[in-house]
Amino acid sequence: MPMLALKRGSVMSGSVQVREGSSKNVVTSFQENGEIKDVSFDFTDQVSGFDVGPMSSLFPGLGQSRFVTSVKLFQALENAGFATTYVSHDILSPRMYIKPLNIKELNVDYGEAAVGTLLPAEFICRMELPEKLMVRIDAGEVSRADIERRLWGDSFAAGTKLTPGFSECTTKFEAADRYVTDVEAAKLIGKDVEWLRTECYRTVEGVFRFLGNFFRPIGFDLKAGKLELGLTHDGKIILADTISPDELTLVGLDGLSYDKDPVRDYYKTTFPEWHTSLLAAKKAFPEDKSQWPFYPAPPPQSVIDDVVARYRAVEEAINTL
Repeated sequence: MPMLALKRGSVMSGSVQVREGSSKNVVTSFQENGEIKDVSFDFTDQVSGFDVGPMSSLFPGLGQSRFVTSVKLFQALENAGFATTYVSHDILSPRMYIKPLNIKELNVDYGEAAVGTLLPAEFICRMELPEKLMVRIDAGEVSRADIERRLWGDSFAAGTKLTPGFSECTTKFEAADRYVTDVEAAKLIGKDVEWLRTECYRTVEGVFRFLGNFFRPIGFDLKAGKLELGLTHDGKIILADTISPDELTLVGLDGLSYDKDPVRDYYKTTFPEWHTSLLAAKKAFPEDKSQWPFYPAPPPQSVIDDVVARYRAVEEAINTL
């Protein structure tokens, strides 16, 4: 049986191994001879925020919406010619079967079943210039000239469209994600900067151009998002993980964001002292989450209902296609 390292909270039961995550579980099923039968994502109703971890309250129906949206988007991307790890799905579970990728940083090795390796970075793409990015530009963390080349027009202001989008990386296997330069990102994934930009960023920006055109006719403006990428054994980029409002910044015609913003806004406004202490703890103990304060209280039902309704609105819009 291939050695699959178990993360904290993982369980092993008979011929099934489960690696538990904040919004989905990775399930590996084995045949009687110990060979891998299949690998899948089982979607849950859990929600996490601020990198703290899953909340104690469930968001009923959220997993189903995440599942349907991810399946539809991966099917659309496959049809558009993008390579993905999607294989098939079971609507009743809800479960999405995938082509497994080895994860060196977690000692996860699927043996001959693996189609490649997950790259140890998350890829961010911004389709317009946000306030937070402007702050980082002013601080010298991001090149203003690099952004100016992508402006759709001459206005260097929040909300200005970026073409073909601005890509950058964050870490993936640290306690809290942090932005890294292209040089650092290339070192993380074991490639040079030119390869990062021509292979990874070009793929990411192509995906987001496609997704922007996909969502626009059904009433959503894609502002930004993040992707995970793998590298196949024959050296090709493949889209991994899932794609839902968890990973995308979608704004509807009503001006609302269709993601976890109601949860984040609730804690920031209702518990500002907690939020301030959390930011301080992250800065003081970036690698030790045990020092970070947990959520001060469960979110109210109104916030739970609001988040589920927003995810469901995206799911229902996609189902009209």
